[in-house]
Amino acid sequence: MLTYKPHKIAFPAEPFAGGTGAPSATVKVKVTNPKNKIDVPVVLNAPVIDDPDFVLGHSQTTCADGQTLSPGQFCFMGVFFQPTGVGSHSGTLAIHNNAHNAPQVVALSGSGTSPGLTMSPTQVAFGAVPVGTPSSEHTVKLVNKGRVPIAINSIAPSDAAFTKSSDTCGSMLSNTPGSNSCTVGVTFTPGGFGAVKASLVIDDDAAHHPQKITLTGSGK
Repeated sequence: MLTYKPHKIAFPAEPFAGGTGAPSATVKVKVTNPKNKIDVPVVLNAPVIDDPDFVLGHSQTTCADGQTLSPGQFCFMGVFFQPTGVGSHSGTLAIHNNAHNAPQVVALSGSGTSPGLTMSPTQVAFGAVPVGTPSSEHTVKLVNKGRVPIAINSIAPSDAAFTKSSDTCGSMLSNTPGSNSCTVGVTFTPGGFGAVKASLVIDDDAAHHPQKITLTGSGK
């Protein structure tokens, strides 16, 4: 009879965006063949994890397929969580062997969350601009402070009076320090007299998407 612990692993939430999830720390499951009068050597088989969000960490695993555990011996199976999507995930680690209580099953759970996108400023005021004349460019900075890239589908003003004049963001905003920020330039060309209010809409896979930056101006 094999013993094992823990019987259940609840991983902390990890971010998922840009088609990838951040890996958690590895948790080790200790598998033991107890030493007593009735126990005999146990032959291990390859373990099976039934959900792709949970991964066998080979560098932290000392149990091997075909390995024999004599009474009193133990080994470890390392498991980490790397979400394949946002939301709750659950699975099992099945420890296969020839012991009479096989397979031993470890319950696994974790959740994938969306990373945040920082925007600065969140409001841009162009002031009064002559009708039909483009304003000077105002720049908005986006920063990804998370642990995974953020996919950017589109960045566009919601009103034709505002134009995206420059964009260094591309389709993916990295999470690597030094390349985890980008800028978007916006100009305002009023088509008539009076105030105009709109948004710069950022469609991505970060939390609370789409994000909106308020744009205001008036034609004079």
